[in-house]
Amino acid sequence: MKPIEEVQNQTNTALVDFLLIDSETAITFIDRAADDSAREEDRVRRFQAANKGYNTIVKLLPRTTMTQEQYEALMKKLTVLRDRLDRHLAMHPNVA
Repeated sequence: MKPIEEVQNQTNTALVDFLLIDSETAITFIDRAADDSAREEDRVRRFQAANKGYNTIVKLLPRTTMTQEQYEALMKKLTVLRDRLDRHLAMHPNVA
């Protein structure tokens, strides 16, 4: 049986990895939501997925312990994502 500290460290590592990957995924969704050639319902669904990703990251972030480098990388991505979500919402207020 593994010591509890080892399990906690593995869980934290997995959560940090998830948050970093989820931020990239959310950015991809907001990129695709801006595709004017896509159907409106697809753009709405992609915006909602990006927004859900952002909210999930913000909710789970306090449960992690990150290195300064990881934290800065994630904050940079979250800032970009929040800005792009806000701009998209300003341009398409009916997607909320």
